Parts: sequence; structure tokens; C-alpha cells
Amino acid sequence: MPNGFTDDDWTKAKGEIQVILSQRVLSNNPLISYGELAARISTLQISPDDDRLAKLLDEISTTESTAGRGMLSVVVVHQDDKRPGAGFFKLAKRLGRNSRDQDELWMEEFRKVRLAWERQSAGASASSHASKGIQGRSIETLPFLIPECSFPSHPISRGAPKFHKLGALTDSVEGRTLRTEFFEQTLVGMFLRLGRAVPYAFYSSNGEIRSLDAGCIKFLLNRSAPEILVNCDDHGEIVGVVPLPSLVARYALDEETFHPFVGDELESELPFDPEDVMDERRRVECESVRRVGSGAFRSVVMWAWRGRCAVTRTTIQCVLDAAHIRRYNGMKTNIPCNGIALRNDLHTLFDNHLLSFSYSDDRLVLDISKDLRGTEYEAYAAIALDLPAHRSHRPHPLLVEQHHKGFREREAARG
Repeated sequence: MPNGFTDDDWTKAKGEIQVILSQRVLSNNPLISYGELAARISTLQISPDDDRLAKLLDEISTTESTAGRGMLSVVVVHQDDKRPGAGFFKLAKRLGRNSRDQDELWMEEFRKVRLAWERQSAGASASSHASKGIQGRSIETLPFLIPECSFPSHPISRGAPKFHKLGALTDSVEGRTLRTEFFEQTLVGMFLRLGRAVPYAFYSSNGEIRSLDAGCIKFLLNRSAPEILVNCDDHGEIVGVVPLPSLVARYALDEETFHPFVGDELESELPFDPEDVMDERRRVECESVRRVGSGAFRSVVMWAWRGRCAVTRTTIQCVLDAAHIRRYNGMKTNIPCNGIALRNDLHTLFDNHLLSFSYSDDRLVLDISKDLRGTEYEAYAAIALDLPAHRSHRPHPLLVEQHHKGFREREAARG
């Protein structure tokens, strides 16, 4: 152990740091102090002034530079002067950078790194948030933190996950405890935020590796009426969990189910391709479409829009719909930023591109078709919507623009 850590832990720590820094460079606050970085590394206990942290950053930046993405450690700075340490500039010189003007070198390297990660993010499959592999498995990063709890053992486990085959879980009790209830509510909150199966293992937004407690999973399967659906891979290992409607309904009216998973930033990457016409919807007898997860999607959209129509502000629930901006195309489209609460007649007009929305700065403005002029709907033309408080739950600009493009095309065809 030349670095005082096992090779496995050293490799895992580099993976953690890469995730943290690659996310940070794309954010509105791209710089991170050595102290904050050290505190967020869960695999190793290391101080910000430890030479081994500098060595980790050197190894990562050397690899990243060789791959053509620049020195990723460019975003790591001292807390006081907000500049990289001397080691960064020494490494830059070894890698062949022109180090005569350190400020110019730093800014140029930052631009290079940010552009590389922007391209990588844009070019990545929009249906996958995979960020790092563990034991040959692709582990994705989720856009939120996991809430803390007062129990000695957190039901969303920390550290390198243990992967279980479902058939190997032997507990036979239902496990109705406060800890299990916390797991249930957290699972539902994650599901409502993601709009799809909650992955068994994942990175939280701060780069910490987490996994669902296998015991809690088995407890929910042991109920007289199972409350979750467990997805397994070809080897029978658990890869994801979906709370069933009975479990969602138990927590969907509780504010605390939603609050831990909201954010002030938009999704950096949608979990589906807005341009994809491949229909993932499950077809049942008579070729009718069953909208999997529609009840959960309605819950999160109504919560985000405060239970009222985005246009008319009516709160009569029986006439309100949770409308998809990008039409429903499988569970991955059931995310909050693809939803808007509309009165059902407006929902029909929206789906038929007789009305649409467009962003003007931070305002979402309603546009109506020329075919609606002279009708009762003309009164809503050009109104600005009262948006959800949290940016993570507001209509995604990419999806809004795609719908508005269809609206403009239909308008041109209408003559």
C-alpha cells in the first residue's frame, strides 16, 4: 500500500473525485475548495493539506489530459485566494502547458475542461445518467442528496454497495419499524423525482456512493400485499426498485416526501431523448396504452404546481390533468420537468398544438393559436405562468422549445 490505502480504495476515491469535479465544472459555481473536496470523499479519510490528495488530483488530471479533456483539477482552489495550488501549475508545466502567465494558463485550461465536459454531456446518451463503473456495473449519478436520519444505520447505505441476488434475501418478517417507514418515504420521494425505477446503487449529487438497504427491500416484499416491484438483471441481482401505487399513495400527500429531492437547478441531462420517436409504452390487450406510473406523475406535478391549473389557477381536482410536455413515451418521461398542471380542456388544446408556451427570460408565457382568437381562450393569450418554486420542477427549456416548435409549424400550416 504505497499510498497508505488499498489499491481498490485509491481507485474508488479517484472515481469519486472525477464525478465530483466533472459535475462541478458544469455548474453555476464551478470552483471547489480543497477542504470541501476532501470532506466529500467518502472512500478515504483525507485532509485538504495531505500530499496524497494532491497526488490523487495529479493522477486524475494526467489521465484526463491524456484523454484530451484537460486538467480536471483546474476547478480545485484554495479557500482564501480562490486559485489552484502550486502543484497544479507544476503539473501543467510537466504536461507541456505554457506556464509563463499562470492566470492565462488557468483560464485557458478551465475553458478547455468545461468545453470538453459540455461536449461529453451533450453527446452522452440522453437515456443514461451513467457516470462511473463499480465492479463492472454502470452506476449513475442522481440529481439530489439523500436526507439524513437519526437511526444508527441509514437505510440508504453509504460506501461501496453489496450487490444481492433477490433470491438470496432470506428475511421473512415485514419489518414495520420507524427505520423502514423512513426507507419507504425516501424511496417514494426518489421515485417521484425520477419518474422511474429507483436504482439500487447510485451516486448522490455530491458524489457520495449510496445503495438501497437490501433488508428493507425484502421487508416490503414480505407484506401480505407486496408494496414494491424489484427489477433484476440477467444474473438475478437487484438493479432497481419501483414503489407500487399503494405505497406511493401512503406518502404522496406528505410535504416531506417531496422537499428533500427538489433543487434550484434544472436537470443537466434529461433521462430520455426528446427527439426519440421510439415508443417504450407497454401495450396490453386491444393495443391500448397503459400509462405506467401515471398516478405518481400526477402526484408530483400537482405538488409542484400547488394543486392548481398553471393557466386558469383553478383548484378543482377533478378537472385538472398532469400534462406531459413531451408526450408520454414510457416511465422515463414521467419526470417533474416534463409536467405541467392544466385544466383538461387546455390539456387537449396543448396536445393538439393549439396552445403552447415559450420562455421569455425566466417567464413562461402562453401562446394561443390564431384558430382560438375570438373564443373564450383568447383571454389567456400572453399571460405569464406562476412557475413552481423549485427550478428542478419547472418545465425544462428544451422540452418547452420542442413543443413550441411543433406549435409554430402547425400555425404555419394552418395558414
